[in-house]
Amino acid sequence: VQRAQRDMRREQRSGSKKRRVSRALINLHNNEAGRQLIVQDMRKECKCHGVSGSCELKTCWKQMPAFREVGENLKHRFDGAIEVVPKKGGGRLKLVPNKQFFRELSGKDLVFMTSSPEYCEYDPKSGSLST
Repeated sequence: VQRAQRDMRREQRSGSKKRRVSRALINLHNNEAGRQLIVQDMRKECKCHGVSGSCELKTCWKQMPAFREVGENLKHRFDGAIEVVPKKGGGRLKLVPNKQFFRELSGKDLVFMTSSPEYCEYDPKSGSLST
């Protein structure tokens, strides 16, 4: 964990402006995708009030899905995340899929720019002793 944090700090210090802006765009995109996931899975819950459950008054509200359900859905989206690259378009940076055969990004897709290192396998080049 300390090595990963150190690598992230080093990347942030040495990164170019384009890379920092790209990282910010990815974070904004993924945050919005997570919010949409929760909103899409919200359900209506109701409770009846009255004598002997007569339901003279009914109170309803939107309820978020269970934490485990949100986690499973996010994991499913994470497994299907799309690698993107920043491209200039109309004077602004846009995120586009790295591979041509990928479909266009939707607001529900999670995206990433670089693959995570494999910390579970021994790699003396990156300094990973494995777990």
